[in-house]
Amino acid sequence: MKRILLACVAIAAAMSTARADAPPPDERQAVAMSEADRAWVLRAMRSHVEALRDITAGIAAGDLARSGDAAAAMGTDAMKADTTRPAGLRAKLPPAWITLVLAMHREFDGIRDGVQAREDATQLMARLGRVTTQCAACHAAYRIQVAP
Repeated sequence: MKRILLACVAIAAAMSTARADAPPPDERQAVAMSEADRAWVLRAMRSHVEALRDITAGIAAGDLARSGDAAAAMGTDAMKADTTRPAGLRAKLPPAWITLVLAMHREFDGIRDGVQAREDATQLMARLGRVTTQCAACHAAYRIQVAP
């Protein structure tokens, strides 16, 4: 009887450990796209992060021209002028994803405008926070799934 009880305790402990070690399921909405579309989206995301780096470094160094240029390169005008976007990609994206992307690009415009208005670092960092809020919301809601 004692052996059975010890075996049950060992099995229960092993089962609970296995469940505790398993990663939680990814409940974000999967967005299906081709590998080429995925590569373009990831490249665009990296360019957003590079712009965030340059904006932050410019603010920290007092080099607002660097911040303004980086923000303008990610703003709505630059987005509209981008001829590298794969044809048909937009149709694959959920409307809420598009809403977040457009809001992010408008917030980059806001940083550019803040630089042109000579806002102080605190105001510019608040604008930067609004950009990253859009980024975080999108990354929390969606994940890319390569379509077969």
